[in-house]
Amino acid sequence: MSSLLPLLLNIFPSLTNPQGYAARSRLVNAFAEYYRSNGHAQASRLIHDRFTLARENGISIEDIAALEIAILSAALSNSIRTTFWVIYHVYSSPNLLQDLRQELGAQTKREEIAQGERDEKGESRNPILASIVKETIRAHTTGATTRYVARDTALSALSSSSTNKNREYLLKRGSLVVIPMESIHANTSLWGHDAERFDPHRFCKDTNGLKEDGTRVRLTNRATAFRAFGSGANICPGRFLAAGGIERVIEMLVRDWEIKPVKERWEIGRGWADDVSDTVRPPDGDIEVWITRRRH
Repeated sequence: MSSLLPLLLNIFPSLTNPQGYAARSRLVNAFAEYYRSNGHAQASRLIHDRFTLARENGISIEDIAALEIAILSAALSNSIRTTFWVIYHVYSSPNLLQDLRQELGAQTKREEIAQGERDEKGESRNPILASIVKETIRAHTTGATTRYVARDTALSALSSSSTNKNREYLLKRGSLVVIPMESIHANTSLWGHDAERFDPHRFCKDTNGLKEDGTRVRLTNRATAFRAFGSGANICPGRFLAAGGIERVIEMLVRDWEIKPVKERWEIGRGWADDVSDTVRPPDGDIEVWITRRRH
């Protein structure tokens, strides 16, 4: 069982989950020591400004250290898995790897990568890479959206089958609705006939879906259909930071490194998310690879 869920329930965690409780305590103590020794002065603007704002509002160093655990979980739990899957999709497709390297081009310098390549709206200036990251998230996300029903609402079935075509569902006021993201991200009426196929260019085309005859279609509801970061007032405020961090890692890898599987073929399946904070599926096992510096 995951070590996180018992900690969130907070029912005598030192007794019900001693291993997770001890690990969390070590992290909190390490963060407290980090801040006491002024380590944040050499850190990123995000860390520095968070600490300054918290102290200005009277939050103790011990409480700031405890709050950092939540930030750490949010920043790493799904970003690491997403980065793995992006690496897998890029390096397992020679043509995609070549297209991405051409997009990044010789003008991409290490300094530019470190600073990030995004416009004033937070959108990536590398459309193929941004599309790959979004499509990876769409294809491997397993989380759910939860909504409170403010008033009685009748919904009609989306299905075109004769069995469900005329069916309606009544959502009663005060109920909670849990919507699995996988059901939305794999819905052919939202994403086209190829909804279950990984399409690295899906998010950089005006036509982002595919009909059964192979022709592409333009789906104007793509923005609302992509639910990985939530939506509306509850949309994840750190979505650009998360996507940008993944893009920076992939840029540096693609520019300077070759990655090939030891067994000649990329053979890896999808496992199941095993933690309450995880919304991206892990791989179903390890894969051994050769990593060598690229010859320019």
